Amino acid sequence: LACLTEEHSDISAVIVMANIFKPRDMKWSMLDSAYMRFITGGKDVKEGSNFFIKNADGVRSFIRLSGDSLKDDNDMRNEGLAVGMLFKDQEGQWAYGSLMKGMQGNHVSPSRESKWKKGSSLRHLE
Repeated sequence: LACLTEEHSDISAVIVMANIFKPRDMKWSMLDSAYMRFITGGKDVKEGSNFFIKNADGVRSFIRLSGDSLKDDNDMRNEGLAVGMLFKDQEGQWAYGSLMKGMQGNHVSPSRESKWKKGSSLRHLE
């Protein structure tokens, strides 16, 4: 987040998105589990068609959705998922809020156009 603070001080929030690009008919509700980690530091390295973070400082947070959370929520019958939002709190420090809001679109452009209301279901994590 230092890069945002130093190079883009006008940005105060970032939505973290995850989209299923292929297969085209796959939806979040069809998965048994989904896992995501927030890693700080390190260097991104491409090996084949995969990217890895080498020499990371550590995992700062993680998110896991499984079973009922994916299958029972009608919003998860979409290809897009607003995982959460990084935002500056009242003191100007970066914080993270969970959204877990399904959105249309198999990549960020159509998801951005989705009829999702900003800030809905925001839960601040400390």
